[in-house]
Amino acid sequence: MLRSGTGEKTLREIYLIRHGRPVFEGNVKRCIGQTECPLSLLGKQEILKVREYLAHKNITKIYSSPLQRCQESARLIAGDQVPIVYQEGLREIHMGDWENKTFEEIKEQYPDEYRKRGRDFAHFAPKNGESFAACLDRGKKVFRHLVQDSTGNIAVIGHGGLNRVLLCWLLKADLNTLFQIKQPYGCINLLREEDGQVYVNQVGCLIRDNPGPF
Repeated sequence: MLRSGTGEKTLREIYLIRHGRPVFEGNVKRCIGQTECPLSLLGKQEILKVREYLAHKNITKIYSSPLQRCQESARLIAGDQVPIVYQEGLREIHMGDWENKTFEEIKEQYPDEYRKRGRDFAHFAPKNGESFAACLDRGKKVFRHLVQDSTGNIAVIGHGGLNRVLLCWLLKADLNTLFQIKQPYGCINLLREEDGQVYVNQVGCLIRDNPGPF
């Protein structure tokens, strides 16, 4: 159970957000993991929709991965109104030797490892990288910290992989099912904390052109 720092009954919202669409090298989708890349124009537009949606949600603080695509997303959402705290533990899963390769390159260069990954998403780690289980271990620590460190409604800017492992944990789902959780770029996962317990309310929601309910 996650407890708030005050010991008092709490009722608040936590918006777990995936960064906007990034620019891929060569305009080909890659396994970027912790590879640095900026937001694309479309990615910025996705995040501006998130900003508009959150404008009246009384966000007191934004926690963000320090990777560039999340930093840019956090700054667009915050403007000059909301403080941002960068947390190393919110970084995307490290893909080691697979970083910045296309998925076709990975299948061709690491066929055995690629098959092993498909059999056990939770525990497989590319050479010099980490597993989703390891990503969850550090993600849980920082998530517990930011919940206890904050008051009021907060936003958390993360990544596709990191968000999925946190949602698996909060939903008590098998980590090997993480890719069944949809996390499109610029999506919001609505979490609610009530009396120290965090509940998942909505998952993978995209903001409509006319901001309002999901």
